[in-house]
Amino acid sequence: MISLVKRGMGAAYILESRVKAVSGIAIVHIQKSQRMYSYSQLAMRKSFIPNKYQRKGIDILRHFKS
Repeated sequence: MISLVKRGMGAAYILESRVKAVSGIAIVHIQKSQRMYSYSQLAMRKSFIPNKYQRKGIDILRHFKS
């Protein structure tokens, strides 16, 4: 996601600690009064083969309970 943002292909909500040392990324702090709540979706190609880190993240998302 970070590389897509660096290439000008969108915006992302990411923990600031993950992008502090990344050049070409602007950090925009959202004030409490500016926060919005939304639904997010994630899609994967059928042919996608995740690595071990991606599998862990996908598993967390599949079992996420709000």
